[in-house]
Amino acid sequence: IHDHIRDHIPLRNRRVLDFGSGTGANCGLCDPGDYLGIEPSKERVLLASRLYPGHRFVVFDRKRIPAPDDSMDYVFIIALLHHIPDNLIRDYLQEFERVLKPGGTVIAMEPCLFENKRFNNRFMNWYDDGEHIRDESQ
Repeated sequence: IHDHIRDHIPLRNRRVLDFGSGTGANCGLCDPGDYLGIEPSKERVLLASRLYPGHRFVVFDRKRIPAPDDSMDYVFIIALLHHIPDNLIRDYLQEFERVLKPGGTVIAMEPCLFENKRFNNRFMNWYDDGEHIRDESQ
């Protein structure tokens, strides 16, 4: 995932919101001063802050993204959507629109179920605890 992002997305001097940053696995892609990781788990935010002290991580209240309007060039959503029900995704899309600069981009990379890939589907259902795993069309 990181190689793909580095190869296709210019991140230098770009502000990035990492939506659902977890323990900070994606922050190394970004300059510390241009990165904001948000995560609902206080424990994960504390761990990420210890692991990557130069980057900023905050606890997300699951309502309003703690960033000013028109302040982000990119929103990362990496392997997270299968943990969020559809009705909340719609609300978050409005928040992404609010915090993105004009011309800003949402970058979403999400595992899903495939019609003809039984091994992939079995692995996804076995390994991941997301309650909203979607198929390709969703």
